[in-house]
Amino acid sequence: MTGFRTTRQASSLRPRAGGFTLIELLAVIAILAILVGLVVGVGRELQGKAHRSETLMTMQVLVSAMDAYKDTCSEYPPDHDTGWTAAPVDQYHAGDGIGVLWMYLTGKHYSADTSTSTVNCDLSAQSCVQAVKTKLDKLPAGATVLLPTPAFSDGYGTPMRYQLLGGKPLLLSAGPDATFGTGDDIRSDNR
Repeated sequence: MTGFRTTRQASSLRPRAGGFTLIELLAVIAILAILVGLVVGVGRELQGKAHRSETLMTMQVLVSAMDAYKDTCSEYPPDHDTGWTAAPVDQYHAGDGIGVLWMYLTGKHYSADTSTSTVNCDLSAQSCVQAVKTKLDKLPAGATVLLPTPAFSDGYGTPMRYQLLGGKPLLLSAGPDATFGTGDDIRSDNR
C-alpha cells in the first residue's frame, strides 16, 4: 500500500501565520538603534559647529565695536577694573575684563550689589558709546549675560575674557567645556 505521508519538508511549505519572528524583530530594532545613533551624533556635531560659529560672530562684532571705540576715543577700552566695580571680588579675575568691556561699550555701569540690576550710571550719550551702538545691534541674541555681572558671552553661554595684548584687543572663549586652557579655547585672533 502506497500512501501519502506528510514529511517535514511538505509541512514547511505551508504558509505560516502572520507576524514576525523574534530574530526579525531584534534585527529591525538593532538597525533603528544604529540609525538613531548616527542622527544624534550628526546633530551634536552640527550644534557644536553652530555654537562655535556664533562665538566667532560675536567676537567679530565686538572687535569691530572696539575698533570704532578706538577711532573715536584714540584707545581701546581698558581690560581691567578702573574704579567701577565690575563684579564681586570672588568673581572677577585679572585678565577677565569682559565686564569692564561691556560697561565701556554700552556705557552702563552696574552696582556691585548683584541682587539688583539697577544701572548706577548711564553714559550711553558719550561719543565713544554712540560710535559702537550700531555695531552692538548686530550681536546674536544670547551675546549678553546679565548674571552675576553684565558681560558678553560666547555661543555656549559662558562669559568671554577680554584683554589687551600688545595694544591689540583679544577676546577668549572657553569653548564647549567652559574651562579655559584645555585646548578647545576660541580666540578672536584665530590662533
